[in-house]
Amino acid sequence: MAAKKPNAPHLAVVASAGARRRYRARAGAVTAAANSGDQRAVLVAIRTRLAREVDSPHTAARDLAALTIRLLAVNAEIRELDAAAKAAGADSTSSGTGGTPDEAFGPSDL
Repeated sequence: MAAKKPNAPHLAVVASAGARRRYRARAGAVTAAANSGDQRAVLVAIRTRLAREVDSPHTAARDLAALTIRLLAVNAEIRELDAAAKAAGADSTSSGTGGTPDEAFGPSDL
């Protein structure tokens, strides 16, 4: 068995300071979206996070299949929400009156 050298430096792989700062700047996007209560915002934040992990050269090859499948599923959920919102918007006007047009109103009507 070889003896350790007394002054041998300990080497470790670490992320660069710039990479850590970039991650900290983006950290919390999913949490903020979840706290907002907006389902679409949560899905978009998750999709962004998943896409960043899929694109990262540091993502292990064994994780790419699962990340890609989940990314596609989240993207499909977003499309479904958008389609439902579009269909609901086509069924009624933006005023929420179920398609009843607004009547003319002026100062003399007071």
